[in-house]
Amino acid sequence: MPSSGQREQVGDIIVTTQCGPHYCTDGLRDSRSGLELLPTALTVEESELVAASAEFERAVRIAHLEESYLSAYKGFTEFSGGAHANNELTCGTWDRRTGREVGLSEVLPPAEASALKQRATVALQEFLEETGRPRYTLDELSFLYDSASRRVTFCALAPMVVAGTIIEVSVEREGGP
Repeated sequence: MPSSGQREQVGDIIVTTQCGPHYCTDGLRDSRSGLELLPTALTVEESELVAASAEFERAVRIAHLEESYLSAYKGFTEFSGGAHANNELTCGTWDRRTGREVGLSEVLPPAEASALKQRATVALQEFLEETGRPRYTLDELSFLYDSASRRVTFCALAPMVVAGTIIEVSVEREGGP
């Protein structure tokens, strides 16, 4: 397991790591504002896993950084002694002004957010039907935001049978800023 401390820095966003017995967790700190976007401390759910003799890791990787928003991939691994670890991959976007992880309808006007999610849902369903993959789903929080390219990338969440994978579905915003 890696050691605690600063793992990397992209612009004024610092990826920090905290390790303890049976766990290591990455977090995100905005050095410009001093806000902790994603604390390194274990959540209640993560603490319960570790207390139940599980090994746990949370890793983050910055995908896109701009003045108002930060988007990152999040990976979780939990191993409690079975045949293999349980993995989950997703992504998220944080408002750098408030320090909160936000939903797409908080970043864009709700009608536009809904239309983009609908277009992404149609594209995902067509892909799943063509490839015969199991049913992945989209949600309001699992997206990467890039205002400069006018692109929103949804991270479709995997069903349990293929946990630890995501499918990215990118859609472009129409007109306007």
